[in-house]
Amino acid sequence: MTAGSYANLSSHSPKSSVLWAFIGIAILTSVNVNVEHFRRLHLYNNFNHDGDNSSDQPPIIQLESSSGMIQLQQHTTDTPPLQQSLLTIAVDHYVSCPDKCIFVHQNLPPWVRYRYVDFENENGLSLLDTDPSSHLLLLVRTNIIKLAEYAEQRRARLKTNTSVGMWHMADERFCQGEIENTYHKFDYVLRHYYRSDFFGMKLRAMGNITCSSSTPNSIDDNSTTLYNPPLPTTNPKEPKWGIHWLHLDAHTPTVHMSRSATSIWPTYKRPTNCSFIGRKDVKRSVGERQQMQDAIAARQSDLNCTIEMTNSFASGEEPFQYYNQRLASTKIGLSPRGSAIETHRLAEILRMGSVPALKDEEYVHATFRSVPGIIGANWTSIADQMVEYLANEKAAASSPSSSSSALQTLAQEAAQFSQDLHDCVVADMDYILRRAFGIISSD
Repeated sequence: MTAGSYANLSSHSPKSSVLWAFIGIAILTSVNVNVEHFRRLHLYNNFNHDGDNSSDQPPIIQLESSSGMIQLQQHTTDTPPLQQSLLTIAVDHYVSCPDKCIFVHQNLPPWVRYRYVDFENENGLSLLDTDPSSHLLLLVRTNIIKLAEYAEQRRARLKTNTSVGMWHMADERFCQGEIENTYHKFDYVLRHYYRSDFFGMKLRAMGNITCSSSTPNSIDDNSTTLYNPPLPTTNPKEPKWGIHWLHLDAHTPTVHMSRSATSIWPTYKRPTNCSFIGRKDVKRSVGERQQMQDAIAARQSDLNCTIEMTNSFASGEEPFQYYNQRLASTKIGLSPRGSAIETHRLAEILRMGSVPALKDEEYVHATFRSVPGIIGANWTSIADQMVEYLANEKAAASSPSSSSSALQTLAQEAAQFSQDLHDCVVADMDYILRRAFGIISSD
């Protein structure tokens, strides 16, 4: 729900039941299923490839829902040979890694055989040459130019066809010089932090290859350009298999948050209307956290929010208490920007079944489905919407004929989006890595 779209909340009924069409071992070419939400996709297990590995784009399976036609790109289920499926994930432990960077494997398809190693800047790169049969994914924050030179020279030096990808972390400021002079030297690039204007290159949202939509997005009226630009790319400034953006994930291991979208606690039973815990003074936050506080304070008699400001990053509560007690007991999670527009907080709120409240930004709409939440142009608008949602839930709770409030429906949509997004990202990784690894021909 975007700014100004709050309307007819009392008529927001529960979603229709889902009808799944299960197809046996026969080759699947197309299917139409009426669904309100497409559930966990398990694309590798449920959809069989048609055997033609020469196509640049996989076949399309369409799922029709009340919100429009959802197109799922079809993927192969074949398990690649051992020698083609090895991936070394090399973490530059300079600054905050590796303990806070061990998240890549959550996005890998199950056929990838991976290991983690660490290095520091370019000095430890020689250690990565010990196994030329393994593909390589560099997790890095800084010193990108040196690492790009290493990637460019590795094949010739080792006489290998194995790929080198990069996961570019913590580039909140979009360092144009590094991006323009290095990205094309890798086989593919993954990164956080989104912008539609990406220095003459296409920054693709992960999940859209597999779970694209035929509905044009508000950022780009050309849905083909937004959702399914062709790969391999022909832009010499880009890596062959593209530049891909991912939402920031939770800031802690998912052991604290491993629950399905159907297991969330109902909003009407959650004791806290809305909450926030985080730093008060954040670099480059352009005063947004103070704007949030002021807007909430102006409607506090209706909202009764819990806001706790801390002095340092991730210092308020232990992970278990924060996720499974604070967020799981909160109806609405406040998600202002931090050092960048995107924060870890949004993923944490979505995964725990709280409804995120945040400002409307272009990244919110970049994926196959916009992020569900209470979204407004400013925090005054957001606070006003929160008041209406909470009032609607209170009215629904007192009405015997009402089975669900608009807030509960939105919370379910938020949790389902988090789950679907993960599955779609894993399926996109399957598509990219099969091609970058040379398992599927790009001809």
